[in-house]
Amino acid sequence: LDARVQVRQQDLEALRAAHDERSSRAALNLLLERPITDPLELVDVKGVPGPPADFDADLREALRSRPDVQESRLALEKAGLGVRGAWAELLPALTLDASANYRFDQPSVNVAPGVKFSVTNPYWQVGARLSLPMFDGGTRWQEVRLARLQVELVREDYEAARRRAASELLSAHLDLDENRQAWEMSRE
Repeated sequence: LDARVQVRQQDLEALRAAHDERSSRAALNLLLERPITDPLELVDVKGVPGPPADFDADLREALRSRPDVQESRLALEKAGLGVRGAWAELLPALTLDASANYRFDQPSVNVAPGVKFSVTNPYWQVGARLSLPMFDGGTRWQEVRLARLQVELVREDYEAARRRAASELLSAHLDLDENRQAWEMSRE
């Protein structure tokens, strides 16, 4: 009787293990954004992953392609444009205008009996205007200083993003090397 109970308990444990395996496969399918019922095949790893690639090449690629670094780089370029715009506000502005037109409301002249001739009056306008900012209470100089300060703040954010990317990449390289060595030791 005890042997039958133990066999039934082992059957029940095997059933639970099979259920746990199916649940784990379904959860993995969900994580991989696949349909839950898709078959999932597990394979044993046969080869050792190679050593990490060149750190400098990976760092260049990470700095080029990471969204946070790209966003910081674009913010730095935008802040630089802000400084140029603030400097442009200090410079004199030259405006040139020109226009040509005709007036048709001039009196008409009788050249012969029954023949009228209207005279058009063409006119042109040309103008130039020079604006020199002189009395603004120093607000334009203050805008230049604020724009420079903004560039420095954004530059610090950009450098922090670069350092964060380098740190994460170094950590990934070290983890990969450590896991590769642990895998090699486990195979011995």
